[in-house]
Amino acid sequence: MVYSSAQAYLNEGLAKGRVEGRVEGLVEGRAETLLELLEVRFGQLPAQIITAVRALSPDRLHEITRLVITAKSLADLHLD
Repeated sequence: MVYSSAQAYLNEGLAKGRVEGRVEGLVEGRAETLLELLEVRFGQLPAQIITAVRALSPDRLHEITRLVITAKSLADLHLD
């Protein structure tokens, strides 16, 4: 009985870790895609912009990715 409870707890922790890892990977991938879009649109990016993009929340990454289509400059995105 103790073994099955411990095993269930361990399995739950492993599953949670896998989900968290997937989410983190998706966020990192979205940040890298956004950086590529910004570079294509505006040229070489300053280091502080790269750092700022990599620190964005998932919701803000989504928002900025949509805004990059219509932004006239990096300043329009308020990343600094």
